Amino acid sequence: MRLLAPYFLQQVVKKAEENFKQQQQNYQQQQSQSNTQSSSHAEMPKEKKKVGEYIDFEEIE
Repeated sequence: MRLLAPYFLQQVVKKAEENFKQQQQNYQQQQSQSNTQSSSHAEMPKEKKKVGEYIDFEEIE
């Protein structure tokens, strides 16, 4: 058992490291995708709401 315990511990640490790296890569990919989507939306000018037509009234005496 004394001989096998360090080997098993080493394998567990390697798996945890691989999982952490994979999660980090997934997070970075999601961030880059959301940045490209938000920048593409920012480049397009937004339409202003058309409330109605402006009418200029003149006073009649």
